[in-house]
Formats: sequence, C-alpha cells, structure tokens
Amino acid sequence: MNNKRDGFSLIELIVVVSILALMAAIAIPIFINQINQARIVTHNANIAVLESSARLAMAAHGFPTTNVQWPDVDGTNEAGYELEKYITEWPSLPEGITYDQGFFGGSTVSYEVIINTSGTIKVSPAKET
Repeated sequence: MNNKRDGFSLIELIVVVSILALMAAIAIPIFINQINQARIVTHNANIAVLESSARLAMAAHGFPTTNVQWPDVDGTNEAGYELEKYITEWPSLPEGITYDQGFFGGSTVSYEVIINTSGTIKVSPAKET
C-alpha cells in the first residue's frame, strides 16, 4: 500500500502567500504613484493646449484691448477671441486635480484662461509638478 501524499504542505503555502503579499506591498504604492503622475502629466498637457489656443488667438488678432476670459461667462470678450475658433473640445480636469470650478453654459468648467492686454496668458488651475 502506498501512503505517499501529493500536494503542498501548509508551510509551503504560507511561504508562497507571504512572498505574494510582499510583492503586492512593493508593487501597489509604485502603481498608485504612476497613476498620480499620469494625472499630473494630463493636467499639464491640458494647460499647454489651452495656452497654445490663446497664443493662436493673439497671433491672429494681436493683444486684446480688454482682458479676455475663456470660457466667456459674461459674453464680453472681444470679437475674434471666441473660444470655439481656437479649441474644439474644452478639457476637463483629471481625477485628483482639484480647483474651485466656475459655471458656464449649464455645465461645470474645469479650467479658466485669461489673456490680458499685455499678452500674458494665465490658466487656472496652474501646472503641477
């Protein structure tokens, strides 16, 4: 009669589970950090797109005579500085990036661009590092 048993011992299973737990403890924080970095990169890319759109408007029309705000919440922007001419889709804030958002056209606005009379462009919220 053969009494040999096949399978893993309890000690072997505990060692394997411990190794997996250690690997997870190392990998999960790295993964979370990579997600946060991706959000920041997306946010900074959104700002670059908005700044480029504002530069296109200034290249086409020169410096504005009054400050221009995108989105134009009160309808007072100069002719030629209509937002729709320079950006087709307004970006939204990536999850985890916070900003006291404004309100425009029945929807929440995540970014605000101001082009002042000296040609300075300010995007809120600012870039993150």
